[in-house]
Amino acid sequence: MSNLFEIKIDDHAVLEALNRITNAATHTSPAMRRIAGVMMDETEEAFEREADPATGDPWPQLRPSTIRNRQRKGKWPGKMLQVTGLLAASVSSQSGDGFARVGSNLRYALIHQLGGAIAVAARSQKLHFRQNARTGEVGRRFVREHKSNFAQWATVGAHEIHIPPRPFLGISPEGNRKVLTILSEYLLASV
Repeated sequence: MSNLFEIKIDDHAVLEALNRITNAATHTSPAMRRIAGVMMDETEEAFEREADPATGDPWPQLRPSTIRNRQRKGKWPGKMLQVTGLLAASVSSQSGDGFARVGSNLRYALIHQLGGAIAVAARSQKLHFRQNARTGEVGRRFVREHKSNFAQWATVGAHEIHIPPRPFLGISPEGNRKVLTILSEYLLASV
């Protein structure tokens, strides 16, 4: 004697609704396209706010030497991670049945997202200066080789450059609520 029992539903409307839900759950491209859009919005807001999209924590400030370097190049004041705008512009989305993703194909995107150290090998380089012919004083600024009348070799030892994480990919609690709403609306529309 078995304790197993079976309930059979023979209601055509219920079976049709279950089939639509099953179909909607396996063909999620429309919902995933909207979710990828939410993720892109979150990334754009991260660049605008200069903050981690998942936590809202501000990115670490630039080092004073980085700020001085950007000032010298006329790129400061400005936004972090946006000297050229290439990183923000490289972020793209993909979506399909069962997936939505946002990312960048730039080599340096990962180190900005997660932080890390870049090993720089030791190197020697010939430096070119202008020397005052009358006083013999060597200028303090580098010049191009064809404008130089004084050169010397310099060696820089191996070192590491440490880059703190400045996450620009992620999703906030509000973004998560939007994603859940999209999924709920998508499944409810199928019934």
